[in-house]
Amino acid sequence: MDFNHCRDLSRVIREAIRTSNPEIFSDPSSELYTFSRLLVKNRMFRITREGMKLLTNQLHFFFSSASNEVCKSLVEGLVELEEVSIRDVVLEVSGVEIIRESRISSREKFVTLSPINAGTNFKRPDFEETFTKDIFKELKKRFELLTGESADGMSFKARILKLKPVRIKLDWGYLRAYLMVFNAEGSENLLRIGYTTGFGKMTDMGFGMVKTTLGNPKTDNA
Repeated sequence: MDFNHCRDLSRVIREAIRTSNPEIFSDPSSELYTFSRLLVKNRMFRITREGMKLLTNQLHFFFSSASNEVCKSLVEGLVELEEVSIRDVVLEVSGVEIIRESRISSREKFVTLSPINAGTNFKRPDFEETFTKDIFKELKKRFELLTGESADGMSFKARILKLKPVRIKLDWGYLRAYLMVFNAEGSENLLRIGYTTGFGKMTDMGFGMVKTTLGNPKTDNA
């Protein structure tokens, strides 16, 4: 399986949601969701030049949205499809589990489950500053779209604790994104939106999903 499978998984997710609810994406807020990379049970794979050589057929991913209707449509669509394809790998849908969300406060420590698309060149000394500005701008935009209220007066600040740049291949080329551990502080509503819909841009393409350091889901190869 190709390491750069996020665009293929995004197509599967979108197809499943539309299978259950064909008109759902007429509402722009319905596209505010995020998902993790595919996770392989017990890290049962080998790394080859072509990608991951799977030694098990047990894979899973995490999905999150601020909309219960989007989550419901994804579950119903996957059940209806019964199997999905990631490139040449055909996967049978064997089950769906609902995981309790963590309670989000105004101060959190997050770990990425998929890389964040934000910031400029990580080698620049002002990377943390530009990263914070990009994230803050996107969170405010999402808050206003979801609530219809102004985000004026809200705050957000990030401090990066660990950083791993990755190159993600998309249809139009490669994109630099970042796996990381970071502290976030600011308006509780903004942190909750980041947690439920993803941090940064293009979250519906498999970017920006996080878990908290307490009460987080089990991730076998995260």
